[in-house]
Amino acid sequence: MTCQYGTTGYIRSDFVDLASDAASASGAADIAKQYLGTRYVYGGSSPKGFDCSGFTMYVFKQMGVSLPHSATSQWQSGKGQKLYSTSELQSGDLVFFCDPSRSKGKACSHAGIYMGGGQFIHASSANSGGVIVSTLTSGYYNTYFVGGMRV
Repeated sequence: MTCQYGTTGYIRSDFVDLASDAASASGAADIAKQYLGTRYVYGGSSPKGFDCSGFTMYVFKQMGVSLPHSATSQWQSGKGQKLYSTSELQSGDLVFFCDPSRSKGKACSHAGIYMGGGQFIHASSANSGGVIVSTLTSGYYNTYFVGGMRV
């Protein structure tokens, strides 16, 4: 560490918490799992009911990270490092999907949290069971994956 007058100082590791970014990021996936089965509510952002961006917003808020309540706004927020390949994703990264026919290519239509192993957790439609786990390689998600973001 740099001290007050520009000199270098040291702190013993047993005096500080050295949790890695990867460990704290994967914490988002662990928090998210607690809400599996929570019902889908359009505009919802609490355990009483979530929509997709309300779910990601709520989970990251539990970790002290503030996100807006819109998949597009989260993607455009600049809150983290953008990732454009599924091979770059790590547990706890946000994932985003854009269906150009629904948004003229300018808006993200869905968001979730990557869990690893090609799976992500998200608040899906009411017909799909609310908060569920899906695979990135299935239908819609494979076709419309636009990127991820490490916060």
